[in-house]
Amino acid sequence: MGDWRERWLALFYLLSVVFGSTCFVCMGIVWGYWAGALDQCSEELRDLHGTPIGRGGESCGCLLYGSSTFSGFVGSDTIVCRFLTFAHFPAVLVASAFALYHGYRVCIPHARLPPSAFPNGSLAHLDQNPKRRNEVMYNPSTKPPLCYTAFAINGGLFAILLFVTAIVFTDGYYHSCAQYKQTVIKNIMATGNLARMIGERLSCSATFDFLDYMQPETSATWARGRAWSNTEHYYGAPGVINTTVLLNLTLVFAWAHFLVWLAVAVINVMAAMPRARTRRAPNAHPFALANTKLQPLNTDL
Repeated sequence: MGDWRERWLALFYLLSVVFGSTCFVCMGIVWGYWAGALDQCSEELRDLHGTPIGRGGESCGCLLYGSSTFSGFVGSDTIVCRFLTFAHFPAVLVASAFALYHGYRVCIPHARLPPSAFPNGSLAHLDQNPKRRNEVMYNPSTKPPLCYTAFAINGGLFAILLFVTAIVFTDGYYHSCAQYKQTVIKNIMATGNLARMIGERLSCSATFDFLDYMQPETSATWARGRAWSNTEHYYGAPGVINTTVLLNLTLVFAWAHFLVWLAVAVINVMAAMPRARTRRAPNAHPFALANTKLQPLNTDL
């Protein structure tokens, strides 16, 4: 594998660790913070149109794909948040190992075969053998190691997984945004153009800011901010987090993580492709060898 590929792979694997860890932490914070407040599936619930959305005994503490009901805003099945949180974890583990591997190969020089070890004979005596004068191989055709094919398949599988993760997160993000706008309209009793403005013009970032301060707090958040509850200037849930920032970071880095692994898969596919055998024209002057850029054998592995 060429040095430029090693450098890019080391960089991409390092970016995967950063992006995946960010998604893991941010999504985990949002999930853990809102799990108790949104888990209201103790009885059969219906949305504002009367459609059943939950049954008793289910766990619905996930913010994404939440639904607006007559009694408030409830989350979706926690398996959604579990998948979106831990889907990045295997990619981070694999990327950590490969970042060390390729970083070592970039930073630490590795031995290469001398020119005399070319399978076509000693270059010093190449012009003395008439049978060898009409062919110069400076990059002999070798079958790439199978590990490059395995790396390419691994990168492709992770790219598919992260693409699905990014799609699910994006869809759930905008679904919850649209649903909580209905909750905001109901809570502030907006009508007419005000309700229309909230439904059509209010951004998702502003909508989730309403969520931070209007959604009933959990016992955990209440305990963290108990000292503030008796103050005269108390607004919103104590110990409130910035859900907008956390969700937006997860949204951006989820797509960036997918693009990183897509690039990793492409580079490994290029490394797994067979090398071409380069030949000099039969009538070329033998002293043209001096102007040929010689490259040693690939002994990366």
